[in-house]
Amino acid sequence: MKYIKIDPRQPDSESVKQALSTLRAGGVIVYPTDTLYGLGVDVSNSKAMQRLFALKQRAHSNPISLLVDSLDRLEEYNELLPVDLHRQLSLLLPGKFTVILPNTIRGDYHLFPPMSKLKKIGWRIPDHPFIREVSRSFGKPISTTSANISGLGNVTSIAEVVSHFGDKLDLLIDAGAVKAMAGSTILDFTKKPLLMIREGEVSLEDTRKRLSGIEIHRRKTVFDIVFVCSGNICRSPMAE
Repeated sequence: MKYIKIDPRQPDSESVKQALSTLRAGGVIVYPTDTLYGLGVDVSNSKAMQRLFALKQRAHSNPISLLVDSLDRLEEYNELLPVDLHRQLSLLLPGKFTVILPNTIRGDYHLFPPMSKLKKIGWRIPDHPFIREVSRSFGKPISTTSANISGLGNVTSIAEVVSHFGDKLDLLIDAGAVKAMAGSTILDFTKKPLLMIREGEVSLEDTRKRLSGIEIHRRKTVFDIVFVCSGNICRSPMAE
């Protein structure tokens, strides 16, 4: 396992080369974003993706978002975005958002099979010079998922990443402690009205200001529970 310390404002070319070499070899990198640290692999490499899901202890039914360096790059892999959608995304990206779009990835682009069958895919364009340069030079999407074991809390430093995964990772890019602990704000653009799946670093109020005139709903996270049983002797203890 290799470790590199970088200046997040001015990442050096050698650290970018090391990240590219690791990705091309099917390895797993830990990289900084404008929110949390991410785990990156080549999403067209099935073995690398299998390894990523195993490291995260994550089911294949729980998809992972893809990272690119720009909206132009996103359109290289997909059908061209409608003009209105492109304008809306340009108001958010690069930035602390994950945007969920219909899966229109071109048939000639190989994607990890469980993800190629998805009806929609999450995309990230972080506002961070290091990972955007890596993505631009790599020339295809890489995975973007928080650098922790699924279900556990977000990590604040490379030291905490190591506490989750030990020496099972290939390259650690250390850009210092994380300040944006809430993660990216997730918006589902396949829904009308637009649906906020998760309110992350950018609040619902601020998102509405950026997308002025566009209706945005927040996903319901408080639920009513109805207990049903065959006899009163069970219902009350269960509800308690």
